[in-house]
Amino acid sequence: NPENASPIKFGSEDEPTWGGIGIRQQTTKEIDAGLWWKSLMATVSEKNVTDIIFSPESKDAYIRVNTKLELYQRIGKENYERIIRFQIPEGRTDLDNEGEMDFALTCFTRRMRANIFKSLKGLSAAFRPLPNKSIPWRDNGLTPAMMQIIDTTKQGLILVTGPTGSGKSMAYGTLVRKHNGHIVPVE
Repeated sequence: NPENASPIKFGSEDEPTWGGIGIRQQTTKEIDAGLWWKSLMATVSEKNVTDIIFSPESKDAYIRVNTKLELYQRIGKENYERIIRFQIPEGRTDLDNEGEMDFALTCFTRRMRANIFKSLKGLSAAFRPLPNKSIPWRDNGLTPAMMQIIDTTKQGLILVTGPTGSGKSMAYGTLVRKHNGHIVPVE
């Protein structure tokens, strides 16, 4: 909401660039969490954002675009936790009871995976936007070795590991589509 914000220019002496360009808004008053997420989803689609990360230390929201982390918005301590909690499904108490939670959600027609957890510095969160359309199982970008395993495996255990963004979910999704959902995931 422009009435409640003041611009911050990237690259100034007191602000690192984080690979961002242009002007972002620093919010100092309470903002509408629903409108905030709606605006973020427009950015996700426009810039092909792969991750949304909330930093408890700075109380800021970051986005990952083309493997580079950019500051999306300075949220401030007044809005930080409320904006994260806005996405928690009603009735879920994992975060308060166990200190973390994983779930899938749809935010303004955009499907996402979410991980929210309590850390020493406060509440942390990572959201991973998922493709809006289903990718045919053969056109998924997996390596030929992975595709051979998926093609030839009829039963047994397949262990998929790797760093963030390496295609673990894509491999899992491909397995489910190829084998008509006869997959039991264990995390």
